[in-house]
Amino acid sequence: MTASRTLSRSKLTGVISNLLASSGKAAGVFSLSAVALVLIALPSKHFTRGALILVMVGLATACVQSAVNLYYGARIPEWALHVDLVIDISLITAVCVIIPSVDVEFGFLFLWILFFAALYLSVWSFLFYWLYVSLAYALVVFRSTAPVDGTRMWIPLVGTGLVLGFVTSGLVSMLRQSSDLDALTKLPNRRAWDRRVEEEFERAKRNATTLSMVVIDIDGCKVVNDRDGHQAGDELLCVRADAWRQEVRGGGDFVARIGGDEFGFLAPETDAQGIVQVVQRLEGLLPLGVSCSFGASSWNGNGSLADLFREADEAMYRIKRQHKLAP
Repeated sequence: MTASRTLSRSKLTGVISNLLASSGKAAGVFSLSAVALVLIALPSKHFTRGALILVMVGLATACVQSAVNLYYGARIPEWALHVDLVIDISLITAVCVIIPSVDVEFGFLFLWILFFAALYLSVWSFLFYWLYVSLAYALVVFRSTAPVDGTRMWIPLVGTGLVLGFVTSGLVSMLRQSSDLDALTKLPNRRAWDRRVEEEFERAKRNATTLSMVVIDIDGCKVVNDRDGHQAGDELLCVRADAWRQEVRGGGDFVARIGGDEFGFLAPETDAQGIVQVVQRLEGLLPLGVSCSFGASSWNGNGSLADLFREADEAMYRIKRQHKLAP
């Protein structure tokens, strides 16, 4: 019984993690949750026929947004999320202003939106939506027919939204940094590499620029571990990581540990000739007695991101086989 409960709990945790891992699916979850909260509150309200129709249109819009976001998930571009949020804030404001029986009591929906923005968007984006919500709720409070002091309603919600947003953004930033960092070399890890490569590839496509990468494998790292111990192998990885970190340019270069003894070097706006020079610089940093296999590839508008990485990876393994065959 205990094992089955543990398995069920693990499956539930996996489902929740999958839903919240991408901002697109999370937006769908947030929208459906807001719909559920509104439906719970509706029986206590009295609506005219026209007001009820307006509320149903708002709920239907939220459901359609949820379905689209849950279906496309990580494929939802960030600009589409911004469009969703602007529509949601505007719709909530319109419903609260137009329908006298709804007004300030639905202010919690604004906090729901700010919480999402703090979790999945940049700090500047959050501040934009906080300002938008502040103005929108001020309009709601100004037009409210509820027998309450509008200022006492507005200040707590706006203040709570600001504090909640900054605390959430700070925690998310700390967690993201720790989850994206390789514990040994202090370089970005494979997760950070995959995200950065995807971002740079999309930027290269959008701006019609080139993109190059190098996949690096330290030769004989396993031999060092077996002969001199894992501490010596770890020291070798750290020394190489520190050296290659110094080669990162400020214009967007990126180096990460992408495997046990494999590293990746990303060079935006660098063509095939330029990446050869990068490889030569990286090779020049190797001390005597240490060799590495370098595989480079470049994207100039043709092929996919998977093709770019595969070409670099295959080139690296060809060089590695040559090193093994060398006397």
